[in-house]
Amino acid sequence: MPVVEHRWLEALFSPEKAKELKRSDKNEFLRAVAWYKTFKNELSIYGIKNDVLEEFIRSQGDKIKVDKNDLKKNLRRFREALYYETHIRGACKESC
Repeated sequence: MPVVEHRWLEALFSPEKAKELKRSDKNEFLRAVAWYKTFKNELSIYGIKNDVLEEFIRSQGDKIKVDKNDLKKNLRRFREALYYETHIRGACKESC
C-alpha cells in the first residue's frame, strides 16, 4: 500500500516546506494557504506562524477559502497534526 503524502499539511507548520511547495505544486500550496487562513487564530494560540503563507494571504485577500468537502474529509488529520506539532514536537524541543 503506497504512503499518502499530505504536503499541504506539512507546509502549515514549516515555512521551508511551504516555499518548496509553492515552487513545486501550486494546488497543494493554495490548499495549505486556505487551511492556514481558516485556522489562523487556532494556530496563533500555539505560537505557530508561517511567514510564507502569511505573505501570500496578504497579497490575495479574501479570495482564499477551504473547500467544505476538504474540510470535512481532513479536519481530523489537521487536528492530529496540530496536536503532534504542539505537544509532541514541542515537548521534544524543550527537553532535547
